[in-house]
Amino acid sequence: MSSLVPREFRALLRGPLGWFYAATLVTSLGIGLTLVFNVVYVHDVRHFSVALATGLLAVNAVVGLTASPVIGTMTDRHGPVPVYLCLVSAEVVATASSAFADSFLWLLVTSMMLAASRGALFGPGSAPLARLVPEEFRQQAFRTNFMILNLGIGFGGLVSASVVDLRHPVTFTWLYLGTATFVALALLPMLHIRRLGGPVPPGDLTEQESIEGWREVVADHRLVFFVLRPSSG
Repeated sequence: MSSLVPREFRALLRGPLGWFYAATLVTSLGIGLTLVFNVVYVHDVRHFSVALATGLLAVNAVVGLTASPVIGTMTDRHGPVPVYLCLVSAEVVATASSAFADSFLWLLVTSMMLAASRGALFGPGSAPLARLVPEEFRQQAFRTNFMILNLGIGFGGLVSASVVDLRHPVTFTWLYLGTATFVALALLPMLHIRRLGGPVPPGDLTEQESIEGWREVVADHRLVFFVLRPSSG
């Protein structure tokens, strides 16, 4: 065990890093509860067409892609934790509202809110890791975070699949309210590390770094290729 998880890294889990992973686990559990039921909920519970249900997913993808650069800029200016807390709060409101959405406009608005908050959450939700662990442990810290994220989503999906019942649509209402509750709980551990999640102090940046922005990002051809390359899956 000590060879897989170095003692120094395990010691970090008793501090802010442990709170960070707790937030990841609780958030991913909440997301997993409803992630696989979006189309089922819109079509079989709210009785809209499959085309509309899948169309909402397409809209969500566009909204998420559009929101991510904006959230990235906000994260640079205000710090990852404040932006994370705002996004999680928006996701809680949108998820709870989805439990009662019975019109197309209502579904569209809540769906777009979820896409904008959840889709852009990964950036500010992962950035604090670079501050919480020494450089030699960053690869392991991010790897562990991915493991917890996937574990939470998978387990949440198993739980929701065992409790929802199309013969009782109210189970979906409780499912979305339960998701909102789980995601809201993620605010608590992140509040413990809020002092570590502010913007980078101006004194820690060089003059060149302080003026860099999206122009430098787009000019990085390796990054552009990585983002635009076809998926191997």
